[in-house]
Amino acid sequence: MPFHQWTVETLCLRQTLNIIFRSKGKVTKATGTGTGIAIGTEPVAGVDVYYAGFDKVKIKINSRTGANYAFETVSVKAMDLPH
Repeated sequence: MPFHQWTVETLCLRQTLNIIFRSKGKVTKATGTGTGIAIGTEPVAGVDVYYAGFDKVKIKINSRTGANYAFETVSVKAMDLPH
């Protein structure tokens, strides 16, 4: 009976950058950028975004994959209005 051995080697880096909150009057604005990078034989990269409590949210996602890499960048703009 033949013996098969698979080795999957992947390096993942998850990083969150540039979260900025600004208040002008009673309106709070937040901007942020997140980056996920994976390098290896079966790379999967992802960025999680949580925006509970904000009234308006715009999200831009940019992702690329190749034979041995994957990355995803997410840009978020959020606004919390007074109630």
